Amino acid sequence: ELRDFLFEHLALEDADVLPMIERHFTEAEHRELDERIMKEMSPRQALFTAPWFMSTLDSEAAAMTLRAAPLPLKVVYFLGRRRYARLTRTAFGDAAFTPPRAANA
Repeated sequence: ELRDFLFEHLALEDADVLPMIERHFTEAEHRELDERIMKEMSPRQALFTAPWFMSTLDSEAAAMTLRAAPLPLKVVYFLGRRRYARLTRTAFGDAAFTPPRAANA
């Protein structure tokens, strides 16, 4: 049930929310919002968010993202990925959790 709910939520974001953000925010506003989020994010949240974000990408996009990422972001990702994997195994069982975007990319 949790997986189905999460997939529905992600599909809604992809179909409605992200296009709306792209339509109504300039690139500069989007960059400013990203910077603000990064400044206000706790280290614990960052250790979850970086691996979660990477899990939403297909392997090519993930590799490209890691190559372009600043060193601190790479460190956060590598430090948090095992804990993130344990959390997703706990939530979704042994089957790998693959968000719809990554599965369909």
